[in-house]
Amino acid sequence: MEKKIDDLKIYEGIIKNVLLGFLALMMALLSVVIFNMAWELEGARKVGMVAIGIIGFAFFAMGTFFCFKQVFVRKPVLELSTEGFVNRKQSYSKRMPFIAWDKVSSMEVRDLLSESFLCIDLTNEEEYLASMSTSMRVGAKANQKMGYSVISISANTLKGYNVETLYDEFEFYREIYLKSKKKSK
Repeated sequence: MEKKIDDLKIYEGIIKNVLLGFLALMMALLSVVIFNMAWELEGARKVGMVAIGIIGFAFFAMGTFFCFKQVFVRKPVLELSTEGFVNRKQSYSKRMPFIAWDKVSSMEVRDLLSESFLCIDLTNEEEYLASMSTSMRVGAKANQKMGYSVISISANTLKGYNVETLYDEFEFYREIYLKSKKKSK
């Protein structure tokens, strides 16, 4: 008799999100300072600095909101089982949160500058893209244009995981699925 493997639930780390939230808040405030300093300049410099201030504030204010919101969300962002995984982190589709292992064609860790991502290639990425919200789809398509997968998961804010240990967990559950599939044939 085979031992049943429990599902794995992975949560966001509270402290990491608080620290990122404060960092984003500092950047939003710095954008306000840039915006205010721009009024002392003339011509194109003034326009450029005002634009940087407005865009920077909008971006970092949204980042601040998102990070602090995640502190209070105690739902797992990733759930792994021997049948597949639920992704509520990056490249997330509300209509298709569960991805069966047979829809995964490959997984690997890829680096972008100083950030590492678990990149998951799907057998039918277009179907997954179509199930995403418009804003998520734009981001996922940008990932594709840069040579990354539709599903690219960062482990920065995950509690107790880095991208390598996250990859190991995904590979462990996928291997169990593949072995059980071979046995059933």
